[in-house]
Amino acid sequence: MRILQVVPYFDPAYRYGGPVHSVLQLCIHLARRGHEVTVYTTDANGDARLPFPAGKPVERDGFTAVYFRNYLLHEYFFPCPGVLQRLWAERPRFDVIHSHSPYSFLDLVLGSYAGFAGTPLIISARGSLDPVARRKKGLLKRASDLLYVGPNLRRAASCVALTSWEAQNYRALGIPPGKIVVIPNGIGPPPEGIDGLGFRRRHALDEGDVVFLFMSRVDWKKGLDLLVPAFARVSARCHKARLVIAGGDYGYGPALARHVADARVGDRVLRVGLLAGPEKWNALAAADVFCLTARSEGLPMAALEAMSCGRPLVLTDACNLPEVAQAGAGVILPQDVGAIAEAMTRLCADRELRLGQAAAARRLARERFSIERTIDAIEALYARVARA
Repeated sequence: MRILQVVPYFDPAYRYGGPVHSVLQLCIHLARRGHEVTVYTTDANGDARLPFPAGKPVERDGFTAVYFRNYLLHEYFFPCPGVLQRLWAERPRFDVIHSHSPYSFLDLVLGSYAGFAGTPLIISARGSLDPVARRKKGLLKRASDLLYVGPNLRRAASCVALTSWEAQNYRALGIPPGKIVVIPNGIGPPPEGIDGLGFRRRHALDEGDVVFLFMSRVDWKKGLDLLVPAFARVSARCHKARLVIAGGDYGYGPALARHVADARVGDRVLRVGLLAGPEKWNALAAADVFCLTARSEGLPMAALEAMSCGRPLVLTDACNLPEVAQAGAGVILPQDVGAIAEAMTRLCADRELRLGQAAAARRLARERFSIERTIDAIEALYARVARA
């Protein structure tokens, strides 16, 4: 099958978080199963550009990526008019188009293009329809809803939800239930040779420290204003507790520094910036507990990666992973400092509890969120809409 994946930012623009990793894995595994996969994306990478020739095909891990110039270096719309000529030239080529960002310039173009070319369009919202996410840039998003997002969702052959919560978000916009399919992100086993002890040595973390790891964008919606004061309460009782904050700054860095200073935990909090490749996995291996106290998520890839490494999870209900609590792989909490601190303190003090939840997390990643299971479901969806 000839498949076009469309996303406004793509590997290696890791600063944009989970969608970059999940769409990359989708492309790699579809290509391994013999599909002809092409990615249309932009050269966006924050206030810089990715080092690829604009509009020229780049051969990746079994698939082709085309990075169009993002003209305004804009973090919302990602305008890339260069895609228009290529779409026109390749209009008969694809069997399925799968879009992963309803609010980008690419989707403004794709809705009309898919109808003109007679190609079925599948849309994955990837958290962008969450009410908290929609309040950010609210006027722009409401205008986009009227202009093209709503029409595209209604025109699409299928809308993919990562979770049952996201399926509700689609229904709230008037998308009929029969058009919505729930397919979570998938994760494979961690790579071989990851080195948690090496990570601890490089960052002066003692072998006996209990390391809580936050790994996500440094952004208001990720709830660091909840996590830092909660950690302050933990560290007052568990003197071996350490908090490692890994992630690119999305404009929230100064506020985070104030939270750390106000909580007086600067000597116990380590900021390591954006981690990618082996060092990301080394950090996960070095951690005792993974924490994500977010206010808005689709389905966080970092949490799935932590599961695959066998790490207990402390998550808020906005992470949309109730399976974690159901499987005994961690805790799901309200967005409340006291509740978060209590759960973290219990895990800090009880090694056996951590080990039990770690084993459950690894099983959950393997049995519920395996990448093979996700690709099976995606392949079946593509085949169904292509036949229709």
